[in-house]
Amino acid sequence: MSKHHVIIQAGGKGTRLEHYCWNKPKCLVPVSGKPMLYGLFDTFPGADFNVIIDYKAEVLERYVEVFPPPAPLRLTHPTGKGTLGGIAQALDSLPEDEPFWLVWSDLAFFQPLPPPGGDIPVIFLSRNFPCRWSVVEAGDGSRTLAEVRSESHGIMGLFWFPNKAALAGLPAEGEFVRWLSQHCPAFATQYCDDAAELGTLNALLNHWDSGATTRFFNRITYQGATVLKEAVVPEYAPMIDREIAWYQQVSALGFEHIPTLLGARPMRLARIDGEHPYQLRWGAKGRRHILENILDALEKLHGLSSIPADAAAVRQVYFEKTLARLDKVRRLRPDLQALPSLQVNGVHVPNLLHEGGAALLEEAAAQIRVETFTAIHGDPTFCNTLVDADCKPWFIDPRGAFATPGIHGDPTYDWAKVYYSVAGNYDNFNRRQFILTQDGDSVDVEIRESGWSHLKDAFRERFGGRFRDIRILHALIWLALSGWVDDDYDSILGAYYNGLHHLHDALSA
Repeated sequence: MSKHHVIIQAGGKGTRLEHYCWNKPKCLVPVSGKPMLYGLFDTFPGADFNVIIDYKAEVLERYVEVFPPPAPLRLTHPTGKGTLGGIAQALDSLPEDEPFWLVWSDLAFFQPLPPPGGDIPVIFLSRNFPCRWSVVEAGDGSRTLAEVRSESHGIMGLFWFPNKAALAGLPAEGEFVRWLSQHCPAFATQYCDDAAELGTLNALLNHWDSGATTRFFNRITYQGATVLKEAVVPEYAPMIDREIAWYQQVSALGFEHIPTLLGARPMRLARIDGEHPYQLRWGAKGRRHILENILDALEKLHGLSSIPADAAAVRQVYFEKTLARLDKVRRLRPDLQALPSLQVNGVHVPNLLHEGGAALLEEAAAQIRVETFTAIHGDPTFCNTLVDADCKPWFIDPRGAFATPGIHGDPTYDWAKVYYSVAGNYDNFNRRQFILTQDGDSVDVEIRESGWSHLKDAFRERFGGRFRDIRILHALIWLALSGWVDDDYDSILGAYYNGLHHLHDALSA
């Protein structure tokens, strides 16, 4: 059986995706929990890949080094422009008589594609989105490729060739489909309905809005009044086991702000009729009432059980884990290590990747006072909180662990996670509603306002002397996030910069 080869045309600046391509090539824009490029690895299992890349090529080179792809990968830097650029160069690395795919990098497919076979090229068509070129049938039944916009038989940017002789004489630059229309008289066509073209800002945003907010390693299924949650990546199954154990234990303690656990294998929960706080459109007065209800409910949880604090666990979570997470930022932006400080949102702040940064981080983490461990949720952001029609908060997706599995941990961690949503606008950041601008040692992270940040003083009023601890921990949470959001280059860096900004603010207060 012939080896499978895939050439991915990822050249171009991705200007139609606007700020989502200011810092990275379009093939690294995240879709369904992974960069679009990594989605194509799933589409063509068992293949080897050649990615044509020019714009921000160094970013892609470092990204695939930090996050190795699950398939053999070669990068080709094109000498020519246009969609033809780099294809002839990529063909040089292919065997003479083996078939190959050619695909545009801004296509997303929702199931693997089997090779069509045959001895003539196959041009794949879409009837799901408009295409600038299409297959046009003449009166005599002959078909040609024409620059005619179509939403029913458009040329989508997916091609299969029986061998590279089918593209003999390919020039170094120009428009691929135009060249194909003049040099490929014999071809077959197939429709590919299970795909989306995400090369424009509107298409990308609509796709994000239509998708579930769950992580790529989980699958959420709604069955009437029941919610089914399963791990689709085996190594993440223990996370769901910890969730189940947490629900069982806090339910036994009498905590009433959680859905009923209906089954454990797989995990089945009673569905809550509510909205996430970031989805609410009520006035400021209503928001204050909801926030107080959330904090009151967490205080009830913390009062249900306590154990002595574990200093080693606190150090592991607040310092050691955070420091380890920063390694991904260092590897993606090795140039940052030379900068003692950065200007983040107009403020000069110490750069933790520079010499001495680890000591500064350790000193900051040590300032957080932890006297006792209590029952905690571990991640009560607005993403993991629902509010019903009676303004009662319901908590989902518990962490089920602090340093080790269990329901106990530092209660300040819960307060900081709520503050993360209120003051930090985390939930909009998590939904890619931010703009990252980088210019040398100056960066700006502009997160869309969620409508809650005016309530951050409610934490100062409620927690008094502990408020500074919450602010420091809030910064550490941002810093640690940089090593968790592997699917998005901008989120990795944006979380780091935001963490530096919040840490400087907290320590200067």
